[in-house]
Amino acid sequence: MANETTIPAVFIAPLRLALTSQGFPAETITNDGRINPAGLLAGAYDTIEIRSNVSPPIIIDTRELLKDGGPNPLMNTIKPTIVLSGASGRNLIAPYGVADSGGWIVPLFVAGFLLGVGVLVGRATA
Repeated sequence: MANETTIPAVFIAPLRLALTSQGFPAETITNDGRINPAGLLAGAYDTIEIRSNVSPPIIIDTRELLKDGGPNPLMNTIKPTIVLSGASGRNLIAPYGVADSGGWIVPLFVAGFLLGVGVLVGRATA
C-alpha cells in the first residue's frame, strides 16, 4: 500500500516481545516493520464464523490466517477475504488469496436450477 506505515527497525523486536507477552502471535509485526492486521485479529479472537442463509457456517481459525496458503483446500476455493476500512486506511486479510468481487455461487445455482427445470419439463412431456 502506498501510505503504509512501518515501524522503525530498532522498535520491531521490543514491540514484538511486548505483543507476544500479551498473547498476540509473533507474526503480528513483520520483519520489515509492518503491522499484520491478521495478527491483531488472532490476538483478540480465536475463530471467525461466517453464517448465511445459503450455506452452512464457515468457521476460520484466526491463527490460520497468519499462514500462507493454509492446509484447507475448501478455503483455497472459497478464498475468504476480510476488508478492514476506516480512518487507519484499508487493510486486506486474505490468507488464501483475494476473492473475486463477483463470486460464482449464484450463477452456479441459477444454472443448476435451470438445468433441473429443463429435466423436469423434459420428463413431464415424455
